[in-house]
Amino acid sequence: GTVKSSIYGGGEIGAVAQNATLNINGGTVGTKVVDKEDATKYYYFGSVFGGGKGSVENITYPSGTAEADKIPISEAGTTGGKVAVNLNKTVASDDDAKGAIVSQVFGCNDMNGSPKDSVTVHIYATQNADKDNISSKYDKGSEKFDVLAVYGGGNLAAYEPTSSTGTTKVIIDGCGLTSIKQVYGGGNAASTPATKVTVNGTYEVEELFGGGNGKDDLPNGDPNPGANVGFYTYADDAGNAQTPADRAANYGYGSGQASLNVFGGTVHRVFGGSNTKGNVRQTAVTLLDENSGCPFCVDEAYGGGKSAPMDAEAKLLMACIPGLQAAYGGAEAAAIQGNVTLNITNGTFDRVFGGNNLSGTINGSITVNVEEVGCKPIKIGELYGGGNEAGYSVYGYDSDGKPVESGTTPLYNDPQVNVKSFTSIGNIFGGGYGSGATMVGNPTVNVNEVYGRYYNDDRSVVSEDAETPNHYPIPSHAKGKMGAINNVFGGGNAAKVIGNTNVNIGTLAKVSIRSFVEKTVTVGTSVEGLYTRSGEGTEESPYTYIAATGNAVEGTKYYEEKDVENDVLGADIRGNVYGGGNNAEVTGNTNVVIGKKNENQ
Repeated sequence: GTVKSSIYGGGEIGAVAQNATLNINGGTVGTKVVDKEDATKYYYFGSVFGGGKGSVENITYPSGTAEADKIPISEAGTTGGKVAVNLNKTVASDDDAKGAIVSQVFGCNDMNGSPKDSVTVHIYATQNADKDNISSKYDKGSEKFDVLAVYGGGNLAAYEPTSSTGTTKVIIDGCGLTSIKQVYGGGNAASTPATKVTVNGTYEVEELFGGGNGKDDLPNGDPNPGANVGFYTYADDAGNAQTPADRAANYGYGSGQASLNVFGGTVHRVFGGSNTKGNVRQTAVTLLDENSGCPFCVDEAYGGGKSAPMDAEAKLLMACIPGLQAAYGGAEAAAIQGNVTLNITNGTFDRVFGGNNLSGTINGSITVNVEEVGCKPIKIGELYGGGNEAGYSVYGYDSDGKPVESGTTPLYNDPQVNVKSFTSIGNIFGGGYGSGATMVGNPTVNVNEVYGRYYNDDRSVVSEDAETPNHYPIPSHAKGKMGAINNVFGGGNAAKVIGNTNVNIGTLAKVSIRSFVEKTVTVGTSVEGLYTRSGEGTEESPYTYIAATGNAVEGTKYYEEKDVENDVLGADIRGNVYGGGNNAEVTGNTNVVIGKKNENQ
């Protein structure tokens, strides 16, 4: 059968006192809409809401109704207990089954009101409107998807739970069964206090966001107010919302963290933040980890958002992945008001950037760390401290978003690229790539090598004339040797550095490497903060460390994550070391130091 509009777990205006659980396993939700630009694409446009439907107008009550019995518009459609939405749960175990056809899924409310307890959206499988069963999909890359969008939050209705730790949770399962154009931890033009998205496996997702969607205009044509994480909605011109501190003091709620975890499946683009408009207050933490049994294939990953500015610090962490085409510590084309930290621990990459891709500002420091402590050797075609086409300045930016070229006191620490252990890197640049990626500041490239985790493993062998998957040359590597580099540049690649450059090669006696170390624990004592380990340490069965809970039990080994001092071996550089850039100006001094003079230097 068909529900031509939408389905709600809650009520219309009326409240639900306890839990609302919505299971959709068959039928069609929505009315058929054909794509204006491509007649072969069509969707049944209707939505599924875990919460209720609020009101955008005054609610009419029978005469004589006591004021105490009237529902404020902001509370219309409230759900007092837990909300859960499960899509195609009962049919996911049968590839030949036909599941429910839906175009949009929301965890929270429509228009007004909010669940007051936890919200979970779990997608087990999706059904294509033009196919006979859940396992039949369009070819990957065809830009045809079963479901248009999945949201942890609401549609024009903020998620306002009773608990200050409230978080929307979105879980995507179905290695070959889920096809979704966009997945959001947050809402559509609606705030959330915090988000958590987990992708265990998927056939294909085009874009994945830790934040929300602030792109499309409202139904009445008004501009989208944004889909914040950790902020209530505020006007851009509000006098008490002009700085991160003001916004946090006057509009902040919840933890303000957007958490995104990808463990398997094909995801073309991953963003720690929001789409076009939606500020994240505290941190945007994106973890990529091939740990589900579903083949991992992510093209691009960003610590920040797509074109949505955010106050949060951006953290992009890669635990165990085969690699990416490109990794960006920053955003695609948006402002980041906090620091950017990019940790490369394993995998093969065409290019890695500490900065933004196309445009936008980073109002904080940039740090890129390369440490081969993950489950695969590190191989990188080109490594940059700066951005791709986006500039950066330690002195901030002008009203047009262009890097300020001089100042008396830097606002942020200078960019740093710290290369400690790896297998093979083509070229390293302290600056950015391209004429638009000017870096204002004093970038430092530190190459102090220790053995990578796989230095003595057959997986570390790189043949002569080797390339990354998209043809970026990398140097050969022989088993039992330290990592190899072609060339090191203190400056940029066709990108100017306005300032001094610093290149340090083998200048330290020791460096700290983040490692899991076995720890003796008394049986019965708490193991919070420690880890247990599974796997055999082989390519087929790599070590996996899982956060421990409860108290220590006899016969179980526990590990702590800590910095361990390692003796620096030096560096293996096959080409040249340049204080300056590649076809790129450095306006200040270039400083190159190779080797240690003595223990005190």
